[in-house]
Amino acid sequence: MKQARYIEWSAEIHLQNAVASVDPEAGTVTLEDNTTTAGDAIIGADGIHSNARRSIIKDDTEPQPFGVSTFRFIVPSSAIEKDPAAIKFIEKDGHLTVWDDRGGRKFITYPCRNNKLVNAVAAFPECLLQPDPEDPNLKDVMLDLYSDFSPEVKALMMLADKVLTWRLLDIPTLSTWSHARATLIGDAAHPLLPYSAQGGAQAIEDALTLTALLPLGTSPSSIPSRLTLYHSTRRDRVNFVQAFSRSMGQSIPGKHVEPLMPYQKYNQVVFRHDAWVHAEEALAWEENSVWWVWLKVRAGMRFVRKGLGIAAAKMRGE
Repeated sequence: MKQARYIEWSAEIHLQNAVASVDPEAGTVTLEDNTTTAGDAIIGADGIHSNARRSIIKDDTEPQPFGVSTFRFIVPSSAIEKDPAAIKFIEKDGHLTVWDDRGGRKFITYPCRNNKLVNAVAAFPECLLQPDPEDPNLKDVMLDLYSDFSPEVKALMMLADKVLTWRLLDIPTLSTWSHARATLIGDAAHPLLPYSAQGGAQAIEDALTLTALLPLGTSPSSIPSRLTLYHSTRRDRVNFVQAFSRSMGQSIPGKHVEPLMPYQKYNQVVFRHDAWVHAEEALAWEENSVWWVWLKVRAGMRFVRKGLGIAAAKMRGE
């Protein structure tokens, strides 16, 4: 594993003062109180409703409803332990459960806080229902919509103290995430529907890629080209994860829609990726193709040495 160097740094946080606009060419950010701050690079990490995106990207990027809404609630595991009808949801630590009527309605649960809480999500097509977020009886609305689901699901729903509702939003794939000295990461660049469980993970990969492409000592003049490289390095992988998430979320009442690929195969593709190595290789190729070839040779040598070591161990009977 690559070791990170510790560097003491300071940051100024402006509370209750949202970003009003970004000037990618000048490298400046203007806040709502008209304060302007400048930097060598600007990274917009302000989510799907990003103000930074509106300044950086000229595409039509306003979020649009995906056609699916959710009910969400959390139940303490201690409460579930007392209800035999719901005990199934905590029988295995770290266990994800998915219930699907193959007609658009889904019910997903997973543990949080070291298995002390169970987070539950009930997703459904908006053609079936468009609940009012201010409705004080959302729990009853949810129970009515899922009245034909299994007794275990309804038992867990009954344990909910507070039920909230969200609409799932999406934006079209952007032509770029970067312009001049500014770029985007996370949901500001590529909102991910929850079906792939990759929203946070892909944002971390974005940050890791930027760290590899903008090491300490990077000259300000090279930042625009590095940010362009950042987008091209991340684009295909993120587009794939987005496409899979959208296919998993397709909801047509009365009809089962197959995802882009089986979930097990998708997991293999996603979890075998090393964002740091991928970014290093992209930068090496951009800066010096000979160095890129050396990285490939070095990786091959490591693979051969590992294989020889395994073979030798087998010969020794280890």
